[in-house]
Amino acid sequence: MRGLKELEFDPQQLVLSRREVYRYLGYKHGRQVSSRTRRMVEEQLDMAREWLAPRAAYRVVAADPFASRENFTDAREVALTVCTAGETVEEKVSELFRRGDAAAALVVDAIGSVAAEAVADTVNEEIDRLARDQGWYTTRRFSPGYSNWPVEDQQLIFRHFPGEPAGVRLTSGYMMLPRKSVSFAVKMGPLPMAEINPGRCPACSRRDRCAYRDDRLCAG
Repeated sequence: MRGLKELEFDPQQLVLSRREVYRYLGYKHGRQVSSRTRRMVEEQLDMAREWLAPRAAYRVVAADPFASRENFTDAREVALTVCTAGETVEEKVSELFRRGDAAAALVVDAIGSVAAEAVADTVNEEIDRLARDQGWYTTRRFSPGYSNWPVEDQQLIFRHFPGEPAGVRLTSGYMMLPRKSVSFAVKMGPLPMAEINPGRCPACSRRDRCAYRDDRLCAG
């Protein structure tokens, strides 16, 4: 087991994709976004960079504890990550709903989702670099509850961290709090390994009934 690494991110430097915000708001490719919505997204993005609290924790562990899971049999090590946009997202969303500004609340909620994924992207890149530096391979990241990996294995990830990694708590129902949080695993090894989510959608049991099929919003 390698040492725990905890990271805090400057929200001013975090890459928050407007396109992803629109997609979380339900705007599919080609659908026109109103000027009012565009203004609101820009306004809330600017404000969010003042209060977002993006954090992450990750560590690389031997794959032995995962040996009974079919998806991990070809891994030598597994990089485990928990990251979050911070609890302020929920506070801001609740505040906006109380003020009767449901539209802005939905935009802030979408920004929180995009921020959590942006943190995950950044940590994923660091894990990939770590593997490359030792001449190893990695797979795409995948999360409990997706790619046919049981959501109950959230506890397997959290078990490898002391306390609450990145300030994230796991409930008895395997939900993460703050809500805008992401956990994932990346397989690592000296040889190429099978992808759990090749192109994500083809490997997913929810493909036929998923509103985000073939969409980057899917966390699988």
